[in-house]
Amino acid sequence: MKQKLENFKSAVELSNELSIIRQEERLLKSELFEKETEGDGLTLTYDYRQHFDPEMISAFEDCLVNILKSCHYEGYSSARFNMETFDLEINGRPKGVSHGGGYCGLLNTVVALALQEYLGEKGAYAPGLLIIDSPVSQLSEAEHKEDSATMKTSLIRYLLENHDNGQIIMIEQKEKMPDLDYSKYDSVKYIEFTKNKNHGRYGFLTGVYDDN
Repeated sequence: MKQKLENFKSAVELSNELSIIRQEERLLKSELFEKETEGDGLTLTYDYRQHFDPEMISAFEDCLVNILKSCHYEGYSSARFNMETFDLEINGRPKGVSHGGGYCGLLNTVVALALQEYLGEKGAYAPGLLIIDSPVSQLSEAEHKEDSATMKTSLIRYLLENHDNGQIIMIEQKEKMPDLDYSKYDSVKYIEFTKNKNHGRYGFLTGVYDDN
């Protein structure tokens, strides 16, 4: 009982410390946002930063963080949207600096998904359509992971289960797709392009074939 009480006290202390850290993080993010959007003193014809406020970016970052966590992104500890580069930062570093091409491809998909969700929930003119080309083709992950825990499988599962803000069309190589039962998703249509007139769908345009 004494050990359990000590463990409980430690958990409460850690929770309080985490709350303080999160408050400090929000404050620092707000200060950083003001610094990034204050301009450089030059006369600009159009300054896009004037059309954004901290609350808007914070809501967008919430979408980013939720998707990154759902995708089990490796090494994730924090994420923010840099107003100077207008791009995603992971763990305080630009994605192009600390991540390879496969990871950047996945992160670009995460940004696009977050933007679709944000516009769907808060935007006045949401497009309602997102087309993604080969989000996991170049992604290489550790071989010891179970398929259900990989970023690739987690991303595809997220796409299958979260599409309330519009239609999503994804084009990917068949061998790169995770082994999932796509037929159980009523709102998902799985189309295989075979380049074979007698099996499946030949190509993207119906009735169009190669000369040979």
